[in-house]
Amino acid sequence: MNEDTFFQSDQITPADSDVEIVDFRAEPYSDRARVKINFRLSFFQTPPNAAIVLLGEKGEEIASVDLVNIIQPENELTLHTPKPLPSKGEYQLELTLFNLEERKARPDETGEVKLGTQKLSSKRITFTLQ
Repeated sequence: MNEDTFFQSDQITPADSDVEIVDFRAEPYSDRARVKINFRLSFFQTPPNAAIVLLGEKGEEIASVDLVNIIQPENELTLHTPKPLPSKGEYQLELTLFNLEERKARPDETGEVKLGTQKLSSKRITFTLQ
């Protein structure tokens, strides 16, 4: 029997299991200058990081945000765009989960520590402005 009252028994995850994107949704606000983003992750032991990128009709980056050490599976945020989106069009939103990895710098590199990334999961969705 699990005596931890914070986590339910079905939420306890083995340390070596991968975190996955369970749900990912986007909803533009009526002002067309913000996009509401909701995403849900599988349960995890090591907090992942995330990069979210809003792409235009031609695949160009419009806005992005990085999240560090996500601590809960269910997340909601508002992504602000530098200018209102055009009145009509199809846009894509990409969510990439990753871990940061530290390594000692090689003799030919400056600094003592270097950071790298390990991609965990990625998902891309499309939404249309009418």
